[in-house]
Amino acid sequence: PALPTSPGHVHWRELCQGAAGLVSVVFDASRHQPGQIDAFVDALKLFKIGYSWGGPMSLAMPYAIAGMRQFGMLAGQSEGVLVRFAIGLESADELITDLDQAFSVLT
Repeated sequence: PALPTSPGHVHWRELCQGAAGLVSVVFDASRHQPGQIDAFVDALKLFKIGYSWGGPMSLAMPYAIAGMRQFGMLAGQSEGVLVRFAIGLESADELITDLDQAFSVLT
C-alpha cells in the first residue's frame, strides 16, 4: 500500500507515516573468514539482532545457508551466510551509514 498505484494507498497514507520492508543478502563463504559475517552484524548500531515480521525497528539476523532450503535459489548451496534485514522506520540515510560502517569489518 505504500506505492501510490496500490489499491487503498490513499487510506494507507492517512494512517501511516512510512513503510517497512524485508531484504536478504547472501555472503559468499569463499570471500569471508568464519565469523566475519557475525562480526558484521555485531558492528551494526541501528540494526538490532532479532527476528521481525515488519515492525517499526530495523533488525538483522544471520543464518548459515547449509541445509536451509530444499527448493528455491539457495537449494543445494552448502556454504555462505544469509543475512535477513528487516528495514524499519528509521531514517534511510542513517541506516545506510550504519551499514557502511559495519561493512568495514569485512574488508
